[in-house]
Amino acid sequence: MSKIYEALKKAEKERGVVGGDGALQPSPVESPVRPVADKLAPPAVAEEYQKMCSAINLRNPDLKVKAILITSSVRGEGSSSVCAQFARALTQGGQENVLLVDANLRNPVLHDIFGLERKGGLVELLAGTASGTEVIKQTDSRGLFVVTSGQPAEEPSRLLSSPHLKEALTTWNRDYSYVLLDSCPVLNYVDAVILSRLMDGVVLVVQAGKTRWEVVRRAQSTLSDSKATVLGVVLNRRQYVIPKRIYRRL
Repeated sequence: MSKIYEALKKAEKERGVVGGDGALQPSPVESPVRPVADKLAPPAVAEEYQKMCSAINLRNPDLKVKAILITSSVRGEGSSSVCAQFARALTQGGQENVLLVDANLRNPVLHDIFGLERKGGLVELLAGTASGTEVIKQTDSRGLFVVTSGQPAEEPSRLLSSPHLKEALTTWNRDYSYVLLDSCPVLNYVDAVILSRLMDGVVLVVQAGKTRWEVVRRAQSTLSDSKATVLGVVLNRRQYVIPKRIYRRL
């Protein structure tokens, strides 16, 4: 068993497993987590994430959505796994370059998922000790790059308000097809609200059977009140009460 697979399984236990239903209008689609560094993700997984991207762009034809914040209402819904799988799926065609940024400075896991050094990442950029190009790390997946969280931060929300982030995002949006930010939950910290103002839109990850819809509504309202564009929802860890092949025929 590979080191990356073990790290990804650890991340699943802490933050949930991507079971990916589509964005905007959840549909019963199974998306099992696999090692992100595998050569190819399961076709069904990649297809659903491609549909998610298409749905986002079709719903916002006047807005070229490149910078996307992926977050959740509360902890344990699997936003990091969804973020990693989404980024990996976007690069499978070989035509897209994707930058994945671990902006969850409270509970970062992307460095473990990809087997990368944590330090020399976003915190160093925000503190002004590293540039936007110096913090980018290459992964084993073609076209997929990661900015890890960096060294532990004492005041994450204050750091995320740094003008260095806005400057870096301008450069990253120019150089990459997509920039995906993983963030801590909306209702636990103010970090996601701060980040949402810099992004083209936000995708909420919701764990099926766990998160109450009134909680999701509150998270959506919090984002909307901050003038963020909520692009849609990924319904995670959906449980099938009948075989999935029958769902697909319904």
